[in-house]
Amino acid sequence: MPKKIVEGLSSFYRCHIATPTIVTVHTDGRDNAMTVVWHSTLSFKPPLCGVSISPARDSYKLILEAKEFTLNFLPLKKAELIARVGGSHWSKVDKFKRFNIETEPPGK
Repeated sequence: MPKKIVEGLSSFYRCHIATPTIVTVHTDGRDNAMTVVWHSTLSFKPPLCGVSISPARDSYKLILEAKEFTLNFLPLKKAELIARVGGSHWSKVDKFKRFNIETEPPGK
């Protein structure tokens, strides 16, 4: 069963657009995290959010392979982490180790 975290959906619907967001993906032993700006609420019931990721991005290819990804809506106090993730290329640095990003296995 997929892991679902549903907390305060009415607040999510109104407030998440201005929230800094990091997309994470894992496939075949490879992990990546990227900062995204283009995201939007698509539906309240069911709760759906869409993101825009260029096919030129490595994360796009990894998401197609993995067939799943995570959206991480972060508070503004994490602005430094968001900037560092967005300013690093995954082929040159393990973002999870360098920035101490904690992970959990997917809830399948």
